[in-house]
Amino acid sequence: MRWLVHELTHVAQYEAVGSQYLGEAIAAQNSSAKYNYGGPAGLVGKNLADFNREQQGDIVADAYVALVNGSINSDQQRMVTQAKNSQF
Repeated sequence: MRWLVHELTHVAQYEAVGSQYLGEAIAAQNSSAKYNYGGPAGLVGKNLADFNREQQGDIVADAYVALVNGSINSDQQRMVTQAKNSQF
């Protein structure tokens, strides 16, 4: 299910920004960081828009897993809220 949440985040990103998403997704794939956002500690003091498209997908997917496990923290919840509000 984590994978599906990650991929659906990309759908939401495209819906939010249109074709701009394509260039940003390619740039994320070529980034040295790619998927590495620093885990929950890497979210402190940041907004979802501070991360590349792949990192955003992993952030939302990891927050989903944390929610299911009953361990979601306030930073993860804030990221989910930003995603729900299309603040990519």
